[in-house]
Amino acid sequence: EFIQWVMGHIRSGTPGLCEKSRDMGASWSIMALSVTLCTFRRGLTIGVGSRKEMLIDNQGDPSSLFFMARFFHEHLPSEFRTSMVSAHMRLTFPETGCAIIGEAGSEIGRGARTSIYFLDESAFVEDAESIEASLSATTNVRIDLSSVNGLSNPFARKRFSGNVDVFTMHWRSDPRKNDRWYNQKCKELPPSVV
Repeated sequence: EFIQWVMGHIRSGTPGLCEKSRDMGASWSIMALSVTLCTFRRGLTIGVGSRKEMLIDNQGDPSSLFFMARFFHEHLPSEFRTSMVSAHMRLTFPETGCAIIGEAGSEIGRGARTSIYFLDESAFVEDAESIEASLSATTNVRIDLSSVNGLSNPFARKRFSGNVDVFTMHWRSDPRKNDRWYNQKCKELPPSVV
C-alpha cells in the first residue's frame, strides 16, 4: 500500500507525508523503490536526505539507507540487475542514466534538482526551517517520512495542516505486533514512546 501511495505521488507530481511507527520497513521500502525505479526508468535523479551523514551511508551498517539500497540491488535476480556504480552517498546506474544522491545536514537539497526526494526521519532533522527552504524548489515530489517527535517541527505542522496527503504506517499494520505486544512494551516504556 505504501509503495502504491508513493507511486501515486510520482504520477501526480505532488508531495506527501508518511507518519510511521518504528520498525515498519518504511526506510527499506523507499530504498528498494529507489533502486527499482533507477533500474526500470530512465534519467531519474532521486534525492535521499536524513539528519546525519552516517544514517545515509555508513559502510557496512545495515541501518544506513545506502546499505539497504546496495543490499536490495545485490539480491535482485540477475535478469533484473543492471550495473550500479557505488560511491559514498551516491549510486549511479549507467545503463539508465539514473542516480540516487544522499544528503545530510542543514543544506539538504540546496541547489539541487531531483525527480523525487525522500526526507527520512523528517521530524528529527536539525535546523528544519533551513531544510524546508533548501528543499522548496528541489522537487515537486517530496516525500517526508518520520516517526512522531512532538508538534513543534515542520513535519508535525505539515501533518496537521490538511494541505499534504498523509499515509499512516501504524504498528497495528505489522502482523508481528498485537495488543499483547503493545501492552508489554507499555510496561517497559511510556505509552507516548511506544
